[in-house]
Amino acid sequence: MRMLRLDEENRQKAKMLIEFAEKPENHYIVGVTPFVPGDRPEYVTFLDDYRCVFTVTKHEGRTFRHLSMSVPSPGALPNVLASFTVATWFGFTGAPMNKDVAVHHGKDWQVSVSEDKKAVVFLQELTH
Repeated sequence: MRMLRLDEENRQKAKMLIEFAEKPENHYIVGVTPFVPGDRPEYVTFLDDYRCVFTVTKHEGRTFRHLSMSVPSPGALPNVLASFTVATWFGFTGAPMNKDVAVHHGKDWQVSVSEDKKAVVFLQELTH
């Protein structure tokens, strides 16, 4: 079992990564950007043992927030409630909350598991 501290330090790490990713020059453009964000430290933060890769992604004229979460144990996936909670810290909206914890994902989120990367992946279209 992995611990996730619901504290200001972890929330600030998420906030700093959002601020970086939201700058237009840092947007990830599918088929154009010549690197994988998870290979670039500026797109990655660690919230305790949870590795988070966050981008503002552009694809076919649409813009998305994109979050991938993984943990260091071989074959293990991040805890579901921790993943949904962290997604809200990264700006994913519409999740029902129970105190500080998201109890499941928002209606317009796409959530998938990347078996090859052992990661939980969140995607939500931005409408602004």
